[in-house]
Amino acid sequence: MMGIIKQQEWYERMENIKRSESLLKAILELDATTVATLIQDVHNSPAVALLDYNDEESLTYCVMTGLLWSTLGKYISRREEHAGKGRADLVYEPTIKGTSPLILIEFKYDDSAEKAIKQIKEKEYFKRYAGQYRNIILVGINYSTKTKDHQ
Repeated sequence: MMGIIKQQEWYERMENIKRSESLLKAILELDATTVATLIQDVHNSPAVALLDYNDEESLTYCVMTGLLWSTLGKYISRREEHAGKGRADLVYEPTIKGTSPLILIEFKYDDSAEKAIKQIKEKEYFKRYAGQYRNIILVGINYSTKTKDHQ
């Protein structure tokens, strides 16, 4: 039986699929430590081949890659979404309203995750969605170019 499973074309992706499911679960459970650890794992995996990781575009790609399998068919992702008094870096909107919370993600470099969340609140990115969703999860992700760690 194991031989048949290993022959399936998705078998080699199982590690990425499991990590993706764990990442979404950690976001939904507001488990910041696990989110940072899993993003670090995605960053260091062969799933992400980046020449330069010191810009927001690269971090966005890393997070989108990490969430790809778990959000497939459940969420629609949009980058640089007009919201409030600016643009939210990344928005995951459930395909069926009422089934899951909306996820707003803001990125920072050499700063803090707390400052990213503060920006979401100050620029009122969430207000665009407040009438449509009872639950909105705010996610701030920081990458330190000095320590090479995610927060």
